[in-house]
Amino acid sequence: MTPEQQNYFMQAQQQLQQAFKFYQQGQLDAALECLDKAIELNPAYVEAYGHRGVLCLQLDKTELALADLNKAVELKPDYSDAYFTVGFHSNNWSNGMQH
Repeated sequence: MTPEQQNYFMQAQQQLQQAFKFYQQGQLDAALECLDKAIELNPAYVEAYGHRGVLCLQLDKTELALADLNKAVELKPDYSDAYFTVGFHSNNWSNGMQH
């Protein structure tokens, strides 16, 4: 990894941490912006895709959520959190629940 790539990776991690803080404060749109930045800085950041997918589900952005969760699995096929989230919500949708 080049120094520039490492810098982007560290900035992406900082954005993820900031997203967690915003999420805990109930600032979901700000959390989403941080996750967007984290992915922009590191397009292979599996955890950022996973967390953004879950957040998009909470914001009723289902198509974006599924795209992110699928991307997480594409990047890391054994990323069980994405499989669980998709399975859980698919089950709820088929039972007529929103989430």
